[in-house]
Amino acid sequence: MGKKVLMIIAKEGFRDEEYKEPKDIFEKAGLAVTTASSTLGIARGKLGMKAKVDTTLSDVQVSDYDAIVFVGGPGSYVYFDDTIAQGIAKDTLKAGKILGAICAAPSILANAG
Repeated sequence: MGKKVLMIIAKEGFRDEEYKEPKDIFEKAGLAVTTASSTLGIARGKLGMKAKVDTTLSDVQVSDYDAIVFVGGPGSYVYFDDTIAQGIAKDTLKAGKILGAICAAPSILANAG
């Protein structure tokens, strides 16, 4: 069974290249990538990229993924004090899984403790 990565983006204002470039690398390496955000539908990047949201943060089960990555950009600020996002970060570490954050998104991890 292949490895699975969850990428968490803001519904509005994620940083386009911080989502697209890692996603492309993960997929080229044979990893299955799921995109999560606060709501379903289409998320829009700061520079205009559109991304399909596969699942909501409230539906994320950390046990379903091998790694979780928070994508930065000005939109990521909405997750800085979000208890669901912080819970995902904490649960990822407790489960011994890979946890990453790009650019501004490490503030989510810092606020989660």
